[in-house]
Amino acid sequence: MEKTIIQTRNDTYFLRFTINAHCEAEEILGIPITQLGDNAGISTMRTLLYVGLKHGGRPVTMDQAGNIMEQIIEEKGMEFFSTKISEAVQRSFNKQNNDNYKRNQGFKKKG
Repeated sequence: MEKTIIQTRNDTYFLRFTINAHCEAEEILGIPITQLGDNAGISTMRTLLYVGLKHGGRPVTMDQAGNIMEQIIEEKGMEFFSTKISEAVQRSFNKQNNDNYKRNQGFKKKG
């Protein structure tokens, strides 16, 4: 599964939302990710960053995720940050839908 890259002046972050990442985010947030829509607040965005980083190969604490989020927003703006989070989550939905389509059409998985 592809990772979404967020680059800052000082670091590069990789976000990945696997099935387990979706479940973990939903358990923390208490609602399905599919119900977030445009009403996601700062805490929700921090949680998604926390989970995305963890499953992207960089486990951090929730506070560290908040610090990273703050750094990204200071450098690139809130719109950039929220777009990247949305992109990462959507990429995982697209991958799952594509895999389901291939499975239903009888394609064999490579590898």
